[in-house]
Amino acid sequence: METPMSPASSSETVGLLDELIEATSRDSGSQRSIVQEHLESARIYLTSAMPLEYQLSMSQLNQGLDNIENPALRSRLQRFVQSQMTSA
Repeated sequence: METPMSPASSSETVGLLDELIEATSRDSGSQRSIVQEHLESARIYLTSAMPLEYQLSMSQLNQGLDNIENPALRSRLQRFVQSQMTSA
């Protein structure tokens, strides 16, 4: 059975997702909208207490990170995804 995140860590993660959604919207990559969609889905699943769907979004996001042209943003996204996949 999945253990939900604590309210504090959940609200911190929502804040990070919001920052990453905003940063991704400024990336010039032609496929960045796919990554942004996965981030937005993850936010919805996190705030709806749907941990399995959240992890699926993290996995899909991880697969699409090559679509981010900005190396610093791509690295930031990779660190975020890794931290979320290991905290599950």
